[in-house]
Amino acid sequence: MDYNPLPAITGRICPVFCEPECNRRELDQSVAIQCVERGIGDYVLERADEFYVPPAKESSRKIAIVGSGPAGLAAAFYLRRDGHKVTVYEKLQEAGGMLLYSIPPYRLPKTW
Repeated sequence: MDYNPLPAITGRICPVFCEPECNRRELDQSVAIQCVERGIGDYVLERADEFYVPPAKESSRKIAIVGSGPAGLAAAFYLRRDGHKVTVYEKLQEAGGMLLYSIPPYRLPKTW
């Protein structure tokens, strides 16, 4: 969660360009990083109340984020974790940006 607040999503849509170049292949086979990340992401979602917790200390800062795509959601996660009050603005009907509107359901289910 320190480096990726959306592992269940990236674990489903990552094109895994790194796997063919993985040094582990010299020993046996590449690390299936997409599968690892997806598994971690699903674990996090099953225990969301343990991982997505309120900040330890509140800040007096208020921050607006324009766009609810992956970058906006990640920014909101980190800013909120630091205690700031965050409002995310989205011009479309639902939050999600390209995750919702561009990625086909067979790659990223629209419901979980």
